[in-house]
Amino acid sequence: MTGRSRILTVAVFLIAAAFLTWRIAPFSEAGRASGQTTADTLAIEAERAAQMTEELARNFPDAPETVLDVARIIMAGEVPSAEMLAALGAETLNQSWSQPMPDVMPMAGHSLLRQATQTRNVAAAAALIATGADIHYNENEMPFAALDMEEPGDLVWFPDYSRGNALLSLWLSAGGEVNFASNPAYGSRSLLQTAPIANLEGIILLLQAGADPWQAPAEGTNSDGSVYYGESFAEFNANANPQVLEVTFRVARLGFYRNGTAEQNKRLLELYDQTASQYVGSTGPENLHIIWLLQRLLPLVLEQTGQTPTPAIASVLATPVPDGIGGFFLAPDEIRSPPDEDQRVTNDNQTGHERWQ
Repeated sequence: MTGRSRILTVAVFLIAAAFLTWRIAPFSEAGRASGQTTADTLAIEAERAAQMTEELARNFPDAPETVLDVARIIMAGEVPSAEMLAALGAETLNQSWSQPMPDVMPMAGHSLLRQATQTRNVAAAAALIATGADIHYNENEMPFAALDMEEPGDLVWFPDYSRGNALLSLWLSAGGEVNFASNPAYGSRSLLQTAPIANLEGIILLLQAGADPWQAPAEGTNSDGSVYYGESFAEFNANANPQVLEVTFRVARLGFYRNGTAEQNKRLLELYDQTASQYVGSTGPENLHIIWLLQRLLPLVLEQTGQTPTPAIASVLATPVPDGIGGFFLAPDEIRSPPDEDQRVTNDNQTGHERWQ
């Protein structure tokens, strides 16, 4: 029987199992509460089985049954046993079964660890790595992909990246090089430079693992044709975007602006001077909110880089900000937005209410 035939057989089995489950067990409380009918339940299970069949056929064509069994378990959100993984052997464990990025990375392949990463199955990924799965597949694609794994939900200022960051932690713990800076699908930039600014937890994880905020890539072109420039994390984020200011404040609060060279420290001062110059003498709540944020960040950056305030920076630091203006979105003990109504993104001028008093 071919791999594709086995997949179709499994789909029929899963649909039948769903039917038996429906006949034997009553609806869940959630199903009853939502008005879900018997037909709805059966249709959902059938759709899931069909989706799994399609994904298995696409990602693991002609794979042996032993590999398909492991892939099914991973896709179901469960963990294959140590015995199952050990029985595969190192070569099969790390074999690529399809080409997921033929245009961007023709040599890239889809392995079981890549499936676990894509499925966001952290426990399965840990089991695979413990058995010998190669964390460096596809030129270290795993950590780049993990950093960008935002969980579904409302659009908030600091979304939940927890499962992706757990995968990133696995990669780092298994010996991943935190300052690795070359992947055809993500450009010649480091992990820190490609991390979404909203992924505060991921940024802190990288910095605590030794990521260099001063590391700058060469200028080049991304896979989509857009140009990126040779600025470090510290330089690129020396701006007045409120979300960026909140993240850089958290980074500075942990002391990560130390250890720059004299030239790097001078360049960062120039960038923040340009930013501060835009707000000298500014009024109005939106501008004063930015000034409030700069007043929290800049003293930390100046101290850690050993720089003296420029006239523009000194003016911004001395600007009176009325009570009731200014605030962070996150409290000191938070790394992602809590489920509060005011965390939802409504407009670019939205402000937080955490004043860290």
